[in-house]
Amino acid sequence: MSVPPSNTDKAEEGNTNRQEDQEEEIYINPDDCIDLGEGIDDSAEVAADERAGVNNDLLEAAEEEEEQDNCSITYPFTDAALSLAANPKDHTLVAVGLQNDTAELLRIRPGSVEPLRILRGHTDSVVSVAFSFDGELLATGSYDGTVRIWEMAKLMAETGDCTTSMLTLEGPGEGVEWVSWHPKGHAVCAGSQDGTAWMWWAGKASGGGNVMQVFAGAHGSSVNCGSFSIDGKAVVTAGLDGVVAVWNPRTGATAASCRTNEEELQRSQRQRQVDGDVDMEEEVPEGGIVSMALMPPEAGSSPVALVGTIDGDVKLVQLETGKLLGKLRGSSDVQIAGQPLSATDGNNSASTEDAYSVEALGFSVPATTGSGAQPTPILLAAGDLKGKLLIYEASKLLARGSGPRHQVSLSSGATRLAWHPHGLPVVAVGQTDGVVEVINGLTGEVLSKCLGHQEQILDVLCVPGFEEGWFRVVSAGDDNCIKIFDLQVMT
Repeated sequence: MSVPPSNTDKAEEGNTNRQEDQEEEIYINPDDCIDLGEGIDDSAEVAADERAGVNNDLLEAAEEEEEQDNCSITYPFTDAALSLAANPKDHTLVAVGLQNDTAELLRIRPGSVEPLRILRGHTDSVVSVAFSFDGELLATGSYDGTVRIWEMAKLMAETGDCTTSMLTLEGPGEGVEWVSWHPKGHAVCAGSQDGTAWMWWAGKASGGGNVMQVFAGAHGSSVNCGSFSIDGKAVVTAGLDGVVAVWNPRTGATAASCRTNEEELQRSQRQRQVDGDVDMEEEVPEGGIVSMALMPPEAGSSPVALVGTIDGDVKLVQLETGKLLGKLRGSSDVQIAGQPLSATDGNNSASTEDAYSVEALGFSVPATTGSGAQPTPILLAAGDLKGKLLIYEASKLLARGSGPRHQVSLSSGATRLAWHPHGLPVVAVGQTDGVVEVINGLTGEVLSKCLGHQEQILDVLCVPGFEEGWFRVVSAGDDNCIKIFDLQVMT
């Protein structure tokens, strides 16, 4: 690396030059002189051209700066916006979980955001927000280890800060990572960093706030992901230890479980033996799970969970048996249980520099089609922190030799994704550079880039728009704001 000369070096160089000038006589030839009147016009033209070039550069820079924020609305907070949820009965009502230990309830109108209530009471970051199936209750989960339940009717009847929740659900020994409502009732689940998951009755009737089940014993570390099964008959959890567990909500017993990272743990153990670190326990186990999606029944498969790992894999687990069905790797085929990896799968992704955490994972919303209409296939999108997005057709995930439908190179790492709310094959992918890319899942084409955030996207939401054919992307950023983008997709 070259080093700029110091002031001392410059002074010594100047003294040397002056000494040389004194030693050598200098002669000027009159024929070499130029009349001051000559060349003025040319110089003026050059200067004008240079000024025009500078002005053009400034104009282009200004236009580029304007293009850096193409959102319809920006709504600021005092701290990072961590989580988002839209009310299923009124999509204009959006809840935002914040790093400042509060949540806010907003109404998103055409061209404006109306602040409704600030929800206080948590003592740590609100990392998860979720509305019940009927939109009557809002759950907020926090790193303080509690879940608070807020009654929407009371929130809408008053104004200002709300400091008293309808229920405060306690039990987890460490922070809550996620909350999930039953698809047809007011039971709510939450997963904790202490390796447990909890289920409470959160209804307004008698018994509200009572613990229904504690799901413990399957996980040895943080329960990073989880939800009720799509039919509500089971609870599915996935942890940083690589375990996927299926629980019976009536008994609290484990109905099935699968250690998805057995191969990675064995490989890591062998490597530690080589390095002489056998007794050293890893802080983060290889193959730890950081994202999860449940396959919709419309895909024509038995219940299957897909989990994304810190090593860049997406793995498939059959929920009825707890069997590891295979994994999706890069642009390679699906590995079905009992079948060898293809040649392109020969490299263990956990040990390569190309493997990055799969943070964004989700299925498209099943579309309702009219009589005779060509049904849109259900798609799976998986995005990693390397900036790679893979799109698969859900019905072909388990078919031998089936690979991704598309591989899209994002502008940066994927953090969260959300599909079009009405079943169109369009996915919005939030990224570490603050960009949200909107992509056609059928073609892999980037339809739009939502710009404006200065820090990474922490959550993203797609809700219906105010006009037919339009929808809205809501993005939550580490730059203390949410942004709303109005987009039109031709169907």
